[in-house]
Amino acid sequence: MGSPNLDYTQPPVDVVMPATPQLVCLLFFGGFTVLLTAYALFLSIQRRSWLPILFLLAGLFTVLLEPIADVMGNAIHSPVGQDNAFTTKGHPIPWHIVLAYPWYFGAAEVFLFDRFRKQNITPAFWWKTFAVAFVAVTAVEQIPLHFHLWVYYGYQPHKIGMMPIWMSAANTASVLVPAIVVYALFPRLIGWKQLLVLGLVPSFAMAGHAAAGLPIYNALGLKTEDPSTHWIIQLASLTTVGLSFLVVWAFIAITTPGRTQAATPDTDSAAADSTDPAAVRAT
Repeated sequence: MGSPNLDYTQPPVDVVMPATPQLVCLLFFGGFTVLLTAYALFLSIQRRSWLPILFLLAGLFTVLLEPIADVMGNAIHSPVGQDNAFTTKGHPIPWHIVLAYPWYFGAAEVFLFDRFRKQNITPAFWWKTFAVAFVAVTAVEQIPLHFHLWVYYGYQPHKIGMMPIWMSAANTASVLVPAIVVYALFPRLIGWKQLLVLGLVPSFAMAGHAAAGLPIYNALGLKTEDPSTHWIIQLASLTTVGLSFLVVWAFIAITTPGRTQAATPDTDSAAADSTDPAAVRAT
């Protein structure tokens, strides 16, 4: 199987999806979703909560992020011979990607469900989760990229294996940000409000990806085959990595108990600004 020409900014339309790797990927991604669904059902029954199942459904809804990330990140799922689920903005999305989204964007919430209930996650734990997620999102793409199930086209600097490091960073942010938000809101997710995760997870996954990816989204829109643009793309790639840390840090900071302590006015100033009813009556 020859390598496709990926040197140009425009998406290649002639890349062939290999049938056997596509089937293996479908079975692997789908199988993991089935196993995680079984575990989520177990958790739902044991903890008397619909949330574990809703987390996976929210992950599935997050598939709406895929064509946006593909278009903005110069990536495409090989269109020729693809078992297509849907196509938008000229980017076809195959069924194995649809089946990957429940665990890609739902596994963290499901596996951390008991920690969410206890509300005992520390910033240090979130950063450890960041590291694990970064390794996982990078590793999971290596074999599919090798077989051209999807490809990154145009000039893509700073790769880990076959995956651009900026995409690893943006994907990590998109996984962590909704998990952090759901954790912070968890005590309020009671009764019908549990359904809110169906909107929270996709929306904040998009927020995390776009907030980190803003520089590279624009840089990859340049004529990437022109060497004079490469330094801009390299800078944007590294900036996106930095922004992924910044975005996750910001969400951790604003959702950590006691976060406003440093911004609280001193006691004397607060006392001076307060109104004492007794003093008012005395005057």
